[in-house]
Amino acid sequence: MSLKGKRPSKTGQNLAQLDSFERVRRLFSLIMLPMGAIACLLAWAMELTAERTVEFDLYFLPLFALALCISAVLVWLKPAVLPWMERSGFVALSTYLLITLEHQLSGFLPLYGHFNEFTYWFFIAFLIAFIGWKPRNALYLCGGLYAIMLLLLVVNLPPLLQLEGHRFWLTINYVAQFYLACLIYIAVHFALAQLRPQLSAMQRLALTDPLTGVANRRRGEELLSLEIARASRHGHPLSVILFDLDHFKRVNDVNGHAVGDALLRSVTRIVSEQLRVTDQLARWGGEEFLVIAPELGDFRAVQVAERMRAHIARLRIPGNQETHPTASFGVAFYRPGDTPHSFVQRADEALYAAKDGGRDRVEQEASQAAAAAEPDVPSMEIA
Repeated sequence: MSLKGKRPSKTGQNLAQLDSFERVRRLFSLIMLPMGAIACLLAWAMELTAERTVEFDLYFLPLFALALCISAVLVWLKPAVLPWMERSGFVALSTYLLITLEHQLSGFLPLYGHFNEFTYWFFIAFLIAFIGWKPRNALYLCGGLYAIMLLLLVVNLPPLLQLEGHRFWLTINYVAQFYLACLIYIAVHFALAQLRPQLSAMQRLALTDPLTGVANRRRGEELLSLEIARASRHGHPLSVILFDLDHFKRVNDVNGHAVGDALLRSVTRIVSEQLRVTDQLARWGGEEFLVIAPELGDFRAVQVAERMRAHIARLRIPGNQETHPTASFGVAFYRPGDTPHSFVQRADEALYAAKDGGRDRVEQEASQAAAAAEPDVPSMEIA
């Protein structure tokens, strides 16, 4: 089977899902949504007990608190709804803040000479915009929101200009400080948002093999540690499949490194197509790869390895001499007390057995009883 091009692998998609910004984004929402609900309920309680009651708040605040609580539950249960929740939250919060700003400018500010505590939440609205949208789109949204804020100020400016003496200057100072702070906050968030793609790119470079696009060994070790901890905690099965391309050095010597690189990319693609969404593929070193397969028992893991072996054997890579690659596989299964090193070591021993058995084959680790009966033999590097 001839291979041209390279589709995005499931493993690459999994790496993208593990982006640290997305984890922080979800954690931020799970913290801020309940806190926002608490703030709404506190403000509502104050409105009920204070003399300066705003009728709109009496109805809106409890409903908004309920919506925030429901949103937090949905984000916890279904992280995929997070972008929709962020954008809906921005629209709802911005609408409420603009209505409240109109009330403040037209009534509260001329009477008391300053804004009340609602102004703090404008900064949260700007923050949500830059979390939920791309930087330029967020800038447009915040710019539009700011323009409406300025329009409300212009409409309500005449009563403010009629204030006298110290009260006039105090009120103007409050207004100027608020509007300037909002403008600076938008500008700072836009500047910081420009760094997000660069940070994500740096993270991908640090955790991804540049040739094949799958996890590198460092990331593979991290993922394996996480899966071992999960298997230990819940008692679920976990398998690893270590495979090595046979006679890969000969491919480079005969056809050149360009063909060798094409072979590695093709093998990565064809193996990724056999994996589930929960599986992880990492380039362990050179022509050696590791598959981490949670929730996969011994029989199924050997079946998966055999299927990958058969697909690799059908690959054809053109060069000075057409390459007919094969690979040898070692399969190991999680045992209580395993470390990443001990776990992969048993898969490595099974891989050596596959090499010794003639290559282009799958071997699984020896049983615990058989392993205990065999004397220790120093390991040798695979040629």
